[in-house]
Amino acid sequence: MAHMVNDVSMPATLGYLLGLMYNPNNIASEAGPITHLIEYDVGQQLCCMLGYNVQLGIEIPLEPTAWGHITCDGSVANLESMWVARNLKFYPLALKRAIDNEPCLAHLAPHFTVRLCTGKEKVLTDCMAWDLLNLTPDEAVSLATRFSETFGLSAPALQAILKDYLIQTTGKDELERYFEIQQPPQYLCPKTSHYSWPKGAAVTGIGSKNVIGVPALDVLLAECLTRRQAVYAIVAIMGTTEHGSVDPLSQILALRRKYQQHGFHLDDPTLFLNPYTENELRHMCLADSVTVDPHKSSICYKDGRLRYMVTWTSPVIGLGDEGEIKMGVYGIEGSKPGAAPLAAWLGHEVIGLHKGGFGFLLGQSVFTSTKMYGHWATMSLDHPSLLVVPFRTLPSEMGPDSSAEKVDEERRFIRDVLLKRTRKELASDPKACALMREMGSDLVVNALLANYLNARIYDKLSFKNMDERLEKKKVIIMSTVLSQKEYGACLTKFKKRLGLVGQEDLYILVNVSMSPFTSSSNFEQVLANAFREVAEKETEISVARNRSVPALRAFVLQGTGQGPLSLVHMPSFSTNSQRQQCILNGELSTTDLEAYVAAKKADPTATYVACTLEGERLSTIILRKTFRCLISKLTADGSSAIIETQFTNINVIKNRQLSSCYLDGTYPLRMPFYLYGTPWEIHLDHVLLCAPNAQLSAGEVTVELLEGDEPTFTAGLKNGFVVVADALPEYLMQPLTANRNTHFFRPGAKFDMSIYLDPNATYPQKPDLCNRLGDPIARATITLNENTFVDAYMINVDAPSWREIWDMALGSRQFTDDTSSSSSSESIASDMESDDYRLSPVALGRRRIPLFKN
Repeated sequence: MAHMVNDVSMPATLGYLLGLMYNPNNIASEAGPITHLIEYDVGQQLCCMLGYNVQLGIEIPLEPTAWGHITCDGSVANLESMWVARNLKFYPLALKRAIDNEPCLAHLAPHFTVRLCTGKEKVLTDCMAWDLLNLTPDEAVSLATRFSETFGLSAPALQAILKDYLIQTTGKDELERYFEIQQPPQYLCPKTSHYSWPKGAAVTGIGSKNVIGVPALDVLLAECLTRRQAVYAIVAIMGTTEHGSVDPLSQILALRRKYQQHGFHLDDPTLFLNPYTENELRHMCLADSVTVDPHKSSICYKDGRLRYMVTWTSPVIGLGDEGEIKMGVYGIEGSKPGAAPLAAWLGHEVIGLHKGGFGFLLGQSVFTSTKMYGHWATMSLDHPSLLVVPFRTLPSEMGPDSSAEKVDEERRFIRDVLLKRTRKELASDPKACALMREMGSDLVVNALLANYLNARIYDKLSFKNMDERLEKKKVIIMSTVLSQKEYGACLTKFKKRLGLVGQEDLYILVNVSMSPFTSSSNFEQVLANAFREVAEKETEISVARNRSVPALRAFVLQGTGQGPLSLVHMPSFSTNSQRQQCILNGELSTTDLEAYVAAKKADPTATYVACTLEGERLSTIILRKTFRCLISKLTADGSSAIIETQFTNINVIKNRQLSSCYLDGTYPLRMPFYLYGTPWEIHLDHVLLCAPNAQLSAGEVTVELLEGDEPTFTAGLKNGFVVVADALPEYLMQPLTANRNTHFFRPGAKFDMSIYLDPNATYPQKPDLCNRLGDPIARATITLNENTFVDAYMINVDAPSWREIWDMALGSRQFTDDTSSSSSSESIASDMESDDYRLSPVALGRRRIPLFKN
């Protein structure tokens, strides 16, 4: 199991090594005399496999033949297809412009007609831009040939005239201006399409904004027709990378016949055999072009003349004599290794592009994929604490009469029958064989979900850095994120199957079955068991992180003793016990307060933290109104204890849960803070509306009122205001990191802020806290003083050992994810005397000194 990575076949390996020894270059026949012919042969083999018309022997075909070639990767193949579609779309316009401006062609044009996509004939010079933008590919690519043959012109002479008018020469914008095209053509892709499509649009000048994700193709085409907005091509994905889904190509082809107003393109990354997929794959021969991507292959054109749309040459790599095969002049690549097509060719010759060759090997992989799907779908039956849900629904879940009883019955049949039998045994059971064909993904990619657990499983079953030992990974798996914006109702339905609600994106796991050998000896059971062992272990951690238990707590201290001290809780999004933004104030005994104030006066630039002596619930501290703690000063090389003391007369200023149901789905337009304290000491703390985020706290800030009533402002400090930094667009600044873009929150920084009465209670348990603030009661300039604190690491980290990480991070003031070695501590310490370092709100020491008292 992997992500499109598997052992290369022996014939292909041998072919590559043979080519590698001579290092042929397929840019020209002189540099690769054999391999450039082999590349042509490989392209013809692939075209034949797809069902395209290819030339057999010396007979002249009655229709244009297909043509294909090897590319360095799938993205380049997709890019070339976009390049062809763009050039082909504007080719008729270039010809008409040449006729408009070249007298030698103008007198011939009134006698030249074109066949519109509706089937009607029309004189070329009478055609509107809309007519020419919607010619069929066959009609568009044959225009120049028909024009030269109709009037007896030399093809090279006509091409020499056309060269100055082609989109390759003028660019797209000039042609659009000349023909007054107001709506640029669009490229229609599924929302699940590969990222190479918008990237290709950027390179070709089409623009990624004109690559349109298709929610409903018929509706979108109708809108394009109404706006008279042409379409470059429609992309059908015959096997998505992330979940192996096959687009309904037959229905797309039916829409092409219905509209006949647009071009067409097809992207094809792999194979399968269930009835739906088999039917769609049989329609591939009707697509205008196919990019084949089994890491990595080629592009094939139904009409081989399309390659002339992307032809570039030079005196060194000229086209040569008529009929001579040249591979290097077509497409994006220049120099290209001959070893790759030789590897493909030898693999085709030895294994075979037929049912008994690669078809058999892929069939074995499909069988493994289907059985793995069965394991994912039934894993919760024997392990109810582990919720695993495949992205693709079971057959029993799809019908109108579906019920929980029918689904459970089917799951038990899969577990007790399908998963315990060999392929040979299943083939003799019609019921089992029929179910095997219906269940699972369209291809060999299975997507599954265990919610938060996914991230932990992926961490254990993936290879992410060179320090990990691959042999310890019993199974390798990949992950992806399903965007709510892109997947819409489909993802909402999937969430419903999981018992989830909300607009958050979903993190899922993906398993790809690439090997034809894992279906023997029931080896997929071994893989499923390895996954289950890791999942069950990580489930225990997941349950623990969501259990509310007493926990060690740290509070950033604010104030100099002129009133109650403020305590800002250091939260964490990853564990339920720490998932709270809480601001308290409390009092110390006179003696302990004097000790704290003396330490603060001695070093006012340091951050002071109060850490509980034992695990505590915040609710207990608030109810009891007291807690014991150790006050420490964070220093450049660790921390130093000030005093063990007890806070009393605890009062709550703000206390809110940070569970996902209480957070917003997007970051706010402007950055909000809580402003609180006394008339003598005013403090600031960032309102955490969305995750991930950063704790930004500042004590003893200076407030200069610009507008508003001072008595009203002073009276409101006790319960706290919401203030919004007008010039800090938080949605553009997130995600904040302590070592990158939190430098704005430093001593001496000034912010113009609008001050609002907080419309929420002291315990606001809901999202959208800052969306309806009303009108500001005042405006002010707020200046940060020396007591600033930034944490963008601990608040977001998924801690495997909470106390260990708290001790290490708090004890060394290490509030970033920087894991550089301890040998760098001396150089860091030597830099701490600089003025730039003193402006930093967080010192980056390395020494591990525990803050919590053991």
